Amino acid sequence: MKEPADDPTNLGNVLIDMGFLTQDALTRALQERESLEVLMGKLLVAKGLISERQLQKALDVQGGLRHKDKYQRAMAVSEVAQEGNNNVVELASMLGMKVAGVRATCAKKRGNGSHR
Repeated sequence: MKEPADDPTNLGNVLIDMGFLTQDALTRALQERESLEVLMGKLLVAKGLISERQLQKALDVQGGLRHKDKYQRAMAVSEVAQEGNNNVVELASMLGMKVAGVRATCAKKRGNGSHR
């Protein structure tokens, strides 16, 4: 399944936002992938551009960003922030979330121990 390049939840954008991959490296991998039938994450690992651990972490975050549950989405945005992303405000905004709301949702769920 091909994802729109401007979708903040596509794997390439998640990897860039988490600081695991550069835009230049993603662009080169996308060009190479055009002639191959391989998943982007597998290609990036095979080329040594990211580790299996980074791929798994990014896939987990991607799933959270696409989740319908507000808490799961907030935790995913928080995870991106913990990886040192400078665009958390932009990411939260593109997902229709406010950074203050992300923090409040995470703190509220952590405070009462009701993790999903």
